[in-house]
Amino acid sequence: MVIENIYINNEKVEIKLCSFEEIKNLQQIILASIGSKEIFEAADESASTEGRQYKEYIYGVFLKKVLAAYFIVVIPGSDKCNLGLEIGISGDELLKVIHYDTVAVSPEFRGNNLQEQIGKLIESKAKNLGFKYICATVSPMNKYSLSNVIKLGYSIKKEKKMYGNKDRYIVCKRIL
Repeated sequence: MVIENIYINNEKVEIKLCSFEEIKNLQQIILASIGSKEIFEAADESASTEGRQYKEYIYGVFLKKVLAAYFIVVIPGSDKCNLGLEIGISGDELLKVIHYDTVAVSPEFRGNNLQEQIGKLIESKAKNLGFKYICATVSPMNKYSLSNVIKLGYSIKKEKKMYGNKDRYIVCKRIL
């Protein structure tokens, strides 16, 4: 079911809720296309559900009926994974944090500003739902993603070893 249509370069792009199974093949293509495993942290279906108290949503981005990208949004609530904890957000404010957890664009569709458009869509939806902060992690080595989140108004709040000792920036944008 299509939940949103956006237009990029005058082409209709459909956003649909997806399962992990639906994105698995694209994730493998993306991992193979990236030179370093330090740059991209792949989604893991089992890790995303075990012992967690948060809500996670996987969205597929379809261009010409082909899965061109996917993104994952996490509503961490008071779970210990809430990135707000890492950057000094506390108390009830933690309930106003949403994570722009993953965005991954197929090599075939890179250069179409999909990551930027997805970021704008997430921000718009998060505002409408009353969230105050959007947090994400970005590899310092991923110059394209880092450039995109900076362009979208995020700021680097902290550098930390995460995901099996990989360097990551925790970035955040206050939207309300």
